[in-house]
Amino acid sequence: MGGISSDWLFGIGVSSRYMSYTVRQRLLFLHQVSTSFIASGATLYAFKKYLGWYVEDGARLSAFGQIHKVGVGWLVSALYLFTILICLFATRHYSVAHLNFNLDHQLSWLSIFLLAAVIEEITARGILFRLITEKWNVVAGLVVSSIIFGFVHLFNPNATALSCVRIAITGGWLCAIAYAYHRTLWVPIGIHWAWNFIQSNIFEHSVPGSALNTPPILILTSNGVKFPDGIEFDTEASILSTAIGVAISAVYTILYFKKKTRIKTGEDVAPVF
Repeated sequence: MGGISSDWLFGIGVSSRYMSYTVRQRLLFLHQVSTSFIASGATLYAFKKYLGWYVEDGARLSAFGQIHKVGVGWLVSALYLFTILICLFATRHYSVAHLNFNLDHQLSWLSIFLLAAVIEEITARGILFRLITEKWNVVAGLVVSSIIFGFVHLFNPNATALSCVRIAITGGWLCAIAYAYHRTLWVPIGIHWAWNFIQSNIFEHSVPGSALNTPPILILTSNGVKFPDGIEFDTEASILSTAIGVAISAVYTILYFKKKTRIKTGEDVAPVF
């Protein structure tokens, strides 16, 4: 979000030149948070209406009926990312120089990353993965949606074909199989939301396109230990991140097919909301 250049602040008729910097920042914070949450809710409602055209069972279309499962997604991403951090601390590659915490900044980016997660997960998993799974099967849905998800990241700064493959495996497959297993979009939304927030606002690793201009909670310092080739402090595309992501995705995949066998489901049924 950029600064305020107009004399009119958010259309409420108050001239910004007569406001203190603190008041302007507070209003900007409230505007960012409220706009992000309203836009997230509107996007979820639009997705529910879209599903209503294809799903006969209207009772399954409660947009917020499974919202508590967003916590499952947060736990998955927290496990994933803090495992990476613990590995880097254990090998003495990094240590914490000091802590920095600003409540307004954290809440502001928390709301912005929620909106980003809602939009991307509805597009990649709620629409693309569901359509492919319904037309063919869940394996096709996992493979195709993950490849496309990884390919889209090719437009990120400094992206390579290898980094996109790793993101497809760790991010694309993980979110899709979590959606298939839990049968609610709130879990991958939680994974995506927590992933962006934790790596940008807790660790010192920016999300491409986020334009994050505030310091994270953990200010890390390098201890001068060189990394082996291919292993760097990159939570999205390093070998360390890929290995942990593959492990978590593999566990989810095994649990999904065990669950499918246990309930004796003969065909793949795409999750709804």
